[in-house]
Amino acid sequence: MMIALRYIQQDNYDLRFPQPNQTTPLINLSDSFITYEETLPPEQRSPYFPTIKNLLIQVQAQQEAQTEAENKRTIASEQLKRHNRVMNGMLDRILVTLRAKCFGRPEEAQAWGFEVRQGTGNILKPDSRADRVRALQQYIKKEQSRPAEEQFTEPPLAEVIDLYTNMKTALLARDAGVAERQEASVEIKETVVNLYNYLQLALHHLMERNYNFDISPGLEKWGFDVVFRRNGTTVNGKTNGSDEVVAEDDDNDNLISLL
Repeated sequence: MMIALRYIQQDNYDLRFPQPNQTTPLINLSDSFITYEETLPPEQRSPYFPTIKNLLIQVQAQQEAQTEAENKRTIASEQLKRHNRVMNGMLDRILVTLRAKCFGRPEEAQAWGFEVRQGTGNILKPDSRADRVRALQQYIKKEQSRPAEEQFTEPPLAEVIDLYTNMKTALLARDAGVAERQEASVEIKETVVNLYNYLQLALHHLMERNYNFDISPGLEKWGFDVVFRRNGTTVNGKTNGSDEVVAEDDDNDNLISLL
């Protein structure tokens, strides 16, 4: 749930407040809020200081977890690329052996996990990575079921097993990285919405306690972005010929305006 506070016009100030989906601005505002609050004596701090500080620590930890998950995914993806190249060559070697072994009887290659084209009898090389991994798995299973003296020597079965193990390990690591990154992303969004809510409550408390419910430039000490309006002159001294604020961007939804 998100809260939204509105204010009645009393002066010439607007306050630009980040939207709940603006993660970085909300985290930066929280950091500025905590930094200033920690310069104050404990008895002068906002009642929302502990909650915002804990949420900030929480979201920073979640961002670190998200970064670690993405690094895990990236490393695993690079490993998969290398293993794919090795697997491509390994399958070529296996096919040479199977085509010799099954010459005149190509349908027998299916026992090692390879499909045969009807009509031509050609033993096919799997196209997708998933199909290639499955073919390796079946090839290993078939070879291990045969007596050692009958197993193919090219490629050596140990090499095929090592490649298959490496592929499975990298695939599991990549999928785990994706899942952990997505989980961290959901957690970050939830925490940022809580920051959004408590920062608004903290802002309301400061305005009530320190500024008689007015938006004041003094709020900038806590990191809030206060914008001054005066006869069409903005905070940077430019004029636009009206009483409206000329924002640095076109997103006027960020304004908590005294309308």
